[in-house]
Amino acid sequence: MLRRMIRGMLPHKQGKGKLALKRIKCYKGIPEEFKNKKLETIEKANIAKIQNLRYLSIGQICQSLKQR
Repeated sequence: MLRRMIRGMLPHKQGKGKLALKRIKCYKGIPEEFKNKKLETIEKANIAKIQNLRYLSIGQICQSLKQR
């Protein structure tokens, strides 16, 4: 589902879009190669700073599509 969403944001019919789509890697959770590494947090991109934020997770979208 995530790959399909990303494909819609790329020019996937052009060469550069096809190459970009091939480079995308989607993981569920943290990949093994990064589990023991120190995580980095960007303070300016912290979601807690935004007030009244309403959003849906990809899991919630998939669940609602599954029910139809």
